[in-house]
Amino acid sequence: MKVSNKEFLHYDIELLIEPEDQSLRSVVDIKLPSSRLKNQISFYLHKQLQVLDLTCENLDNFVVDDQSPSGIQFMPDARRIDIEIQEPIISDILNFHIEYQGVI
Repeated sequence: MKVSNKEFLHYDIELLIEPEDQSLRSVVDIKLPSSRLKNQISFYLHKQLQVLDLTCENLDNFVVDDQSPSGIQFMPDARRIDIEIQEPIISDILNFHIEYQGVI
């Protein structure tokens, strides 16, 4: 069976760590096949990190859930970020751009 490149998830991550003030800043670009999406996708981010920018071609809205527990055993301090995707999705690949920063 042949698998096309359109079926794979791709990340580009730029991470800046400042040891003196224990902060980090990250710029993340994610290419996600639209065939894997419904009308919503969720990411998890540590509660001490703040989303500075989140964009996508079909982005309708995004919500950071500060109230609910993460529900992930190995990420108990994570917050869920729900991204609502506007339909119809025309492109085979959706490009997400996320910037976040914080002190750990």
